[in-house]
Amino acid sequence: FAAMAALLILHMNSIVTASNCSCIYDNNNGIYISTYGGLVQHSPAPGIAFEQLADALSYPYIRGVAHYQNWSTLEIQDGVYNWTVLDKVFAIAKEKKKYVILGLQMNVASPLWLINRDDIPKVQFVHANLGWFSMATVHRYDSKGLPVITMPVPWSERYNFYVSRMVGELAKRYANNSQLAYVNVC
Repeated sequence: FAAMAALLILHMNSIVTASNCSCIYDNNNGIYISTYGGLVQHSPAPGIAFEQLADALSYPYIRGVAHYQNWSTLEIQDGVYNWTVLDKVFAIAKEKKKYVILGLQMNVASPLWLINRDDIPKVQFVHANLGWFSMATVHRYDSKGLPVITMPVPWSERYNFYVSRMVGELAKRYANNSQLAYVNVC
């Protein structure tokens, strides 16, 4: 469990609201193991990472897993999806009778095929937090060796077409999954 170097997140009773919807997850509050930072999706040994996740979810006081997945690892080509990691996370949660908080990393974790499109406006910036940039799509490094991160402009209409499509595909696949606690798109 400690070897996972996972963060523990305590979720208090809360109500999440957005325009015309609300979600009360009173039954899903508790301590969640976090895979933020790529514990599962970027592991050089994913089988071991899945075993560690299953072991951690075996503890009775753990309510579930907060799994963050990069868009770039889900939509590997335009309209081509790889659900392998997410399906495995949900399968482990179901086996252990736990919940999944699903985090979808967008913007800096956009797929290369999208960033390379000429019709998508982009912004580039240097970020010195080397741990953070591991989630980002990096094209090059500056003269000091820092990563230059390229991401789509988030308010671009064309970019939001693809964001909506990705979120829609995610909803089709997992909206009715009983292990799903809630979704965080960031």
